[in-house]
Amino acid sequence: MFDRGFVVGLILLLVIGSVAAEVYTDLSYGSDPYQKLDLYVPEGDPKPLVVYIHGGGFLWGDKGDETPLYFSGLLNERGYAFASINYRLMEGFPAPTDDVSSAVSWLKDHYEEYGYTKEFAIIGASAGGHLSSFYGTTEGSSVDAVIDISGVTNLYSLAEYCRDHPLGCWDCIYWGCGSVPSQYNNVLDMLLGCNPLESASCEQKALRYSAVGHASSDDPPFLVMHGDADVIVPYYQGLELHEALSNAGGDSTLVIPEGYGHAFTFFYDVNDPYTRTFLGFLTMHLGDSDPCESVGGKCMEQECSEYTDCKPIADGVCNSGYCCLGDCSGGGDGDGDDDGDGDDDGDSDGDGDDDGDSDGDGDDDGDSDDDGDGDKVVHCTCTCKTKEGSVEIEEVSLGEENCLAKCGGVCGGLASCGLADEDCDECCNTFCESTDNSFSGNNDAVARCKQVCKGKCRFNISITDIYKAIMLASIILGALIFAVCGIRFILADDVETKEKSKRCLIYVIAGLIIIGAAVMLVDLIWEPGLISDRPDCVEAGGKCMEKPCSSYDDCTTVSGTCESGYCCTGECTGGGDIEVDVRVDLFTP
Repeated sequence: MFDRGFVVGLILLLVIGSVAAEVYTDLSYGSDPYQKLDLYVPEGDPKPLVVYIHGGGFLWGDKGDETPLYFSGLLNERGYAFASINYRLMEGFPAPTDDVSSAVSWLKDHYEEYGYTKEFAIIGASAGGHLSSFYGTTEGSSVDAVIDISGVTNLYSLAEYCRDHPLGCWDCIYWGCGSVPSQYNNVLDMLLGCNPLESASCEQKALRYSAVGHASSDDPPFLVMHGDADVIVPYYQGLELHEALSNAGGDSTLVIPEGYGHAFTFFYDVNDPYTRTFLGFLTMHLGDSDPCESVGGKCMEQECSEYTDCKPIADGVCNSGYCCLGDCSGGGDGDGDDDGDGDDDGDSDGDGDDDGDSDGDGDDDGDSDDDGDGDKVVHCTCTCKTKEGSVEIEEVSLGEENCLAKCGGVCGGLASCGLADEDCDECCNTFCESTDNSFSGNNDAVARCKQVCKGKCRFNISITDIYKAIMLASIILGALIFAVCGIRFILADDVETKEKSKRCLIYVIAGLIIIGAAVMLVDLIWEPGLISDRPDCVEAGGKCMEKPCSSYDDCTTVSGTCESGYCCTGECTGGGDIEVDVRVDLFTP
């Protein structure tokens, strides 16, 4: 209905036009045509700078796309300068990583000329999330904070996952697609020039260009945000980065937005708790703001304008809610103050903290069964009974229940329902409720299995119907041509016409034979199944570890299968369980 120019113009009008800002476009930070950036600087005193790196699978994307344009207005309104950078696309490492480094260096060198401060944060989404987290762990001393949104953080483990779970990640990454330049097999081949699962040298290169391989205690504070429904870049990539930073003694906050997919869109709602966490993280690390109480305010759940005699305090920060000044009466403060102490600490047990600890064990892990795994990264395995036999599925998630549910979903994707015109509900219910599946007693896992199975079943039926229609049309067309050629052959009076008709009949017969052979071949090979052909870990010279190999000292990955965990070789010392902070309403600007 509307073209892209209209949409971009509308966004600019709505989110940039409301803020007085100087806009500089196509500033060159290098000689390549891709090496350009746009800069949005609010009028007034110099402001901290937020650098944004767009996504696009290293294949497409632009600094002037709708998302960075929206971010420019959102952040300019809140007192930040904003830069959106381009980098070289469809080129291997180190081209894109070098471009990010060059762009940030250029911005550091020109802060006085364009009127922003030397306080920097760097944000990236998807491919940009990879680049922002890589920069933060390799040149982090140059920035004050890093935000990774749905980014790739471990190229090697991503290759493993995409190979073994093709339904759970973007096919261009490992299996290839039409968007990848023809000289490459897939995005990983384009970036690395090799397959990290096929050689030790390529594995090392993959880890060299992964943020998890460089995490240290010197890195700036990280906010890692990754939706648990992401089927482009699996969300355990965010877990791995958080683990690596925490193991190294770094400052990392992990937020898993439940039900959100890839590079989620909640930022378009400024009142969404995840957006407030994002903005609050910037406030805590790029400003000189103080806790709300220290500037004479109090934290309210709703915006200050919702109350009588109540106005916001720009420099006050609340862990939850909005920092306001005044009587702030009416409308209900909604502050969760159940103990009548006049604060909004959400302290239901009267112990003076805001830990949300419902079981009195001193944690806020949301662990309903109190087994200690509710806030930890858990690796689990389950057995799935398919037509080809039993398949061992390995998964990683937050807590045992979530992990088993993900296992159930993967198992549902292995079902062959829909290939023989059977009823999807009946077939998937029978498949997922089978006691041969190790998760059959877990209701969430069975439900996830049915959900995925039925979706794939409907897809299979659609493809089967199309396939049958094409075959039927081909046979009918072949029969018509055969009939026409046969009639011409019978009625022909001259030798030349008979010879042409004869060749026509031969071609039609040959075509029908080829179609029949193709049908037989498709019937033989078109069966769903993701069984890995990797050898057992011990047979491959490794040992199974609970966490990714990069989390340990002197430890590298081996291409072997473990019943649970990761196949590694070396000393593999250090490491340990990492607790994950999954609270979402952490800060409020």
